Amino acid sequence: MTISEQISELNTEVKCCLRPSPIHGIGVFSLRDIKKGERCYCKPNQFRKWYSIPYERLNELRPEIKEIILQRWGSVINKSQFLSPNDDAWLILFTNHSYEPNYLVSTDLALKDISVGEEVVQDYSLMKNAKQIFKFL
Repeated sequence: MTISEQISELNTEVKCCLRPSPIHGIGVFSLRDIKKGERCYCKPNQFRKWYSIPYERLNELRPEIKEIILQRWGSVINKSQFLSPNDDAWLILFTNHSYEPNYLVSTDLALKDISVGEEVVQDYSLMKNAKQIFKFL
């Protein structure tokens, strides 16, 4: 994959990040507006994707994506490869519960429009045997 293709892929696929959550501990938050029916990319790729974008070209990434990469992979300045922010932390593991979800785990799609900065939440009760695990349901 060319460097331009890598930049385009990251700019398209990295839509969420981890932040402290008012619901519980850490949560997943939208970095941009996500429309109903769009993929959120909270589920990890089947195979981890390594990128080799030179430090000098990181400015071609959306600023919020560049910031995440530099926070996690500072050695990119020395030409190291790095994982997509979607793959180096499995975002799906940090989605919190809501009875009014905006995200469906099984499809990795937004159930409704999600605004920039909004927490991406799922309904834990949809999981088989959920009440045995999540006593608060």
